[in-house]
Amino acid sequence: MNKLCKVFWLFFSYAPLYVICSVVCIIEGIINNTSWMWIVGIIFGILTLLSVFCCIKLIDYAKKKLAPVKYKITEASAKDGEMLSNTIAYLIPMITLTIDNVNYFMLAGLVVIIIILTLLTRAVILNPVLYLFRYRYYTIKADSGMGYTLITNKRRLNPEKIENLIEIFDEVYIEVKYVYK
Repeated sequence: MNKLCKVFWLFFSYAPLYVICSVVCIIEGIINNTSWMWIVGIIFGILTLLSVFCCIKLIDYAKKKLAPVKYKITEASAKDGEMLSNTIAYLIPMITLTIDNVNYFMLAGLVVIIIILTLLTRAVILNPVLYLFRYRYYTIKADSGMGYTLITNKRRLNPEKIENLIEIFDEVYIEVKYVYK
């Protein structure tokens, strides 16, 4: 998929953050009796639902439109620990979130830097939304010696039984049960 899809994937992966922002804004709206905070909270809630929906649609699009590739996988290991640590790392700052004290220029600059780094690197964006739909991340090694990230809905992965892979981003593959024609 193209770089724009990778940026969208990045934004979809922040759905848990949007949920927390939504809750924080609604609670601050109740405490401070401000209706605009309610509106911001609802917008974050809508952004959460939109992120989940679009993430699944992007996966479906990839399964239907991208060509499968074959790799002989020599080893595989779960990447769940990395997912947990990444998710905790970006959610911990939310403990001290107050909407009144946000430096929006700094936030915008940070978002731009994250987008640029996402586009220029082969960074693997772990998306916690996929866990809701029973997908798991694995680190796999092909017989060529190269390492890749695999997204699959198998709970126990047998490297010899992996058949159809579709590359959704640089070095990130998703396993499909069958290939659409």
